[in-house]
Amino acid sequence: MIKRAWIVTLTVAVMAVTAPQAMAFEQEFIFSGDADTGGDCYDTWIGVNQLNGGYMFGGELINYGGLTWFGANEPASARGLLRFDVSSLAGQFNEVISIELRLYQTDGLADVNVAAYEISDANSNWQEGVDIGSLSSFGGYWNRTTWATKLRDLTDESWAGAPGLTTAGIDYDPIPLVTTTSSGGGWMSFHFTGDLMGLMDDWVLSSSQDTVIYGLNIGNFADPEEFTVVDNPGLLLIADGLVQWSSGEGDFSPELIVTIPEPATMSLLALGACLPLFRRKRRQGLTMLRRRKQR
Repeated sequence: MIKRAWIVTLTVAVMAVTAPQAMAFEQEFIFSGDADTGGDCYDTWIGVNQLNGGYMFGGELINYGGLTWFGANEPASARGLLRFDVSSLAGQFNEVISIELRLYQTDGLADVNVAAYEISDANSNWQEGVDIGSLSSFGGYWNRTTWATKLRDLTDESWAGAPGLTTAGIDYDPIPLVTTTSSGGGWMSFHFTGDLMGLMDDWVLSSSQDTVIYGLNIGNFADPEEFTVVDNPGLLLIADGLVQWSSGEGDFSPELIVTIPEPATMSLLALGACLPLFRRKRRQGLTMLRRRKQR
């Protein structure tokens, strides 16, 4: 009878040791949707006057943040800018398991090399804007990013290095965070590697909202996001051919998928707390068994 009890106790003890390892949990967070309508994504592209692939890349002072697509095409001097508001994760993790960026290609070529670079802190306060390639709107003269300027307003603010963020090492980190090839259509994925914690620490920086600029109440203007100071630098997308993706305003918003460990549950903590008891019971069973054999 004693021997049978010892076997059961030993089995439970083994379960207590192995269960926490086998029951690891992960949390997946998906950030997407146009930030101007309550989502997390800011995206635009910048370009100069060149015709390539049937697309007219407008003037260097034009904003394209309101389009349903954004793209990149290095031969035609066009680059994509992208960031996500992940500030809700601030202080919520001490490890990052994986980071994946998903973009839905709507047009362009297949097998084009695409690289994502981290924009420099000096260029962090770029603004998506809501224009669709025209200076006809009054807002087009306000805080919207263009090829020539980081912020276009009453006094234009230039990029840290050169127009179009073209100076590696000043405008952006010269080492790409991740590279991939275009799909030609449909979803394509960027799986980040390296210092994921450092990257997320850069991205969880919060924004601050200015209420007045140049003595004007921004409530009188559309899209007050244009007057928000943003610390998150975001990503610069460079492609060696024409690639076009759905923007946050489009049918398939860009997605950032962040996976972190889930905090230990109460059940696992309770199981761990029982482990010393199981060990004592096992020792008691072994002692009683030895005494029985000695008799």
